[in-house]
Amino acid sequence: MRLAKLIIGLSLVLVTGVATVQAQEASASQRSLARRLFGQGVRNAQADEWAEARDAFQQAYDLVPNPTILLNLAGSQVQSGRLVEGAESYRQFLREVTSGSLARQRPAAQDALEDVEARIPRLRLLVPGLNEDDVVKLDGEPLVHAVLNNELPVSPGDHEVVVEREGVQWGHGTFSLSERELRRFEVTLERPASVPSPEELARQSTEDDTLDLGLQRPPPDNSNVWIYVGAGVGAAVLVGVLVAVLVASGGSKSPYNDGNWGVLEVR
Repeated sequence: MRLAKLIIGLSLVLVTGVATVQAQEASASQRSLARRLFGQGVRNAQADEWAEARDAFQQAYDLVPNPTILLNLAGSQVQSGRLVEGAESYRQFLREVTSGSLARQRPAAQDALEDVEARIPRLRLLVPGLNEDDVVKLDGEPLVHAVLNNELPVSPGDHEVVVEREGVQWGHGTFSLSERELRRFEVTLERPASVPSPEELARQSTEDDTLDLGLQRPPPDNSNVWIYVGAGVGAAVLVGVLVAVLVASGGSKSPYNDGNWGVLEVR
C-alpha cells in the first residue's frame, strides 16, 4: 500500500513536472497526451489494475521522459510483479533527481528500492557444453554468456530458456521463480536429429568420394575408336570380295537348294 499511496500522491505533480520539459524534448501534443495517459494510469492504480497502470505510465514516459512519471512507473512495475524493472526505474529516479521539489521523494524511493531488491529472486543458469557462438535466450531475450553460472536477478513467475546453435534449437527448459528464491537451473544440450555430427559429415564425404553407382562413366579412349572403325572397314572389304567371287562363279547354284531351280536371267 505504501507504493500505491506514493503513486496516487504524485499525480498532482504532473501538471508542473511535465510543463517544465524543454520544448525540443516533447511537443505540446505529446505533453497533452502524456497527461491523459498519466491520469489513466492513476485511475488504474486506484482500482488495483496494476498491469494496466504500468502500461499507461510506460506510454506516458515514452512520450515525456519526466521523473514524476518514472517514479509512478517504478511503483506500478513492482506492483505488477516486474521487480527487476521496477528496481531499475527506482535507481534511475534516484540518479536523475538530486535537487528541486521532487527531491523530497528520494527517501521514499530509496526505501522502496531496498524493499524491492530484497524480494528479487536470483537465477544461476548452467549450460554445459555451450559453444562460444551459441545463443542463450531467457524469455526470448538473448543473454550475454558472462551472466551464466552467476546469480542473475530475475522477476518472479514462469520463465523459458532456449539455446540455439547456428539458428537451430539445441536446448530448452522452463521453470518458475518465487520472491527471494535462489534457483539453480541447468539446460541440457542435445543434437537435433536433422543435424549430423562432424564425424558423420566426414564419413559421408568419404563415402561420396569412393562410392560408384555407375552413373558416371569414364570418357571413351580415342585409340579404341580407330580400332572399331578399322574393323568396320575390314568387314566391308570382306563382304565385297565374297560378292565378287559369287558373280565370277556365274551364280549357277542357289544357296538355298542344290540348284534345282536353275538361274533366273533377266533380259
